[in-house]
This record gives sequence, structure tokens and C-alpha cells, in this order.
Amino acid sequence: MKCEFDVKVVPKSSANKIEATETGIKVWVTAPPVDGQANRAVVRLVADRLGVAPSRVEIVRGHVWKTKTLAVEGLSLEQAISALQGSSEREKGK
Repeated sequence: MKCEFDVKVVPKSSANKIEATETGIKVWVTAPPVDGQANRAVVRLVADRLGVAPSRVEIVRGHVWKTKTLAVEGLSLEQAISALQGSSEREKGK
């Protein structure tokens, strides 16, 4: 099972965080968009929030754009979105 979804990435942010809403998923990373650093940070952050190994998260489109399509092995789209929304709610509660 593999799911794909789009995320909007904001590199060079003050903190690493994910916000999932009805309009989409936004990922902030502190890494700059240089030599793939921001892409690697996005993969690690999303994998951490989903509770999967980074090797199971892949950027399939948008390597050089702010809007990226991610593929996650082993989760349904519903499971992934639910986990990211829960992660977003926990971050807001801090």
C-alpha cells in the first residue's frame, strides 16, 4: 500500500512544524533550500510525524519547487492525513 499527497514547503523557517487543514498540508522546515537540505528535512519531519522510517517517505514530484508530492509506503491516504492532522493539533496545543 502506498499513498501520495501534496505538501507546500516553507524552507528557512524558525521551527520545524506541520499544519494540516481542509485546504492542504503545509510543512515548515529550518533547513535552507540548498543542495537538497530542505527536501531531506521534509522527509524526516513527515516520517517522524507519521511514525514511519524516513526510507518509506519519498518526494516523487517537486524536488525544486515549494509544492511537492510525497509518497508514503505502508499507509493509506486516510491514515497519513489523519496522523498529520493529529500532529498539527498537538503542536497547536503546546
